[in-house]
Amino acid sequence: MPGKKFNLVSGLCFLDMAILLYIAWIKYNAETCLSCSQQTVTPINGVYIALLGFGAALILAVLHSFTARLKIFRFLTLGLATISASSASYLQAAQLSRAINLCYYCLIAAILFYIVFCIVAFETVVKPFILSRV
Repeated sequence: MPGKKFNLVSGLCFLDMAILLYIAWIKYNAETCLSCSQQTVTPINGVYIALLGFGAALILAVLHSFTARLKIFRFLTLGLATISASSASYLQAAQLSRAINLCYYCLIAAILFYIVFCIVAFETVVKPFILSRV
């Protein structure tokens, strides 16, 4: 859209979506990422987990683009960012406890979810608190 500035959260979500699509492709082929494909951390296939993360990142990007319009979208974005970061933490802990090798693509995707969570939490909770004190 003309006149719109770059949205950092949406940009990070789009980067996360690209990485998660690549992870899904790797897990679908199951030839290049043996550290991820050999695990059975959850009863859900790793391809579906990566695609679920893709969907979460897409919804985060869309929700965050509407945060300036309605206050409820800020809290919905914060809730989804919290769920995404928590899920990423669980999956990373499960992977570290069972795998010999670490999947760096999964780690990067999780770190991007953490960064998005921190930015959204700052915008939703910390920034309004600081501005109300000034």
